Amino acid sequence: MGSIRRIKTKRRTRDLDQVKADLKSPRHLAQHKGLKAAEDLPGLGAFYCTECAKYFSDSHNLNEHRRGKNHKRRYLRSFDTVERPDL
Repeated sequence: MGSIRRIKTKRRTRDLDQVKADLKSPRHLAQHKGLKAAEDLPGLGAFYCTECAKYFSDSHNLNEHRRGKNHKRRYLRSFDTVERPDL
């Protein structure tokens, strides 16, 4: 039973309340980014989507992700309580 739980939480991303805190406070985001070594991250941690809390290997993949449906859903959910900027 332990292996099932491990698979479920293996690729878990940050929760929406954590993402909202990242968007409001750059210090909170910097603290989160400082926890992981850059050598272990895709693209050495240079390409990061704040709303989805995901790292990408290059700018092309990040831009493709931002045009996708999953990013747009997460983007709109992250701005439910605060005022939404234009897409």
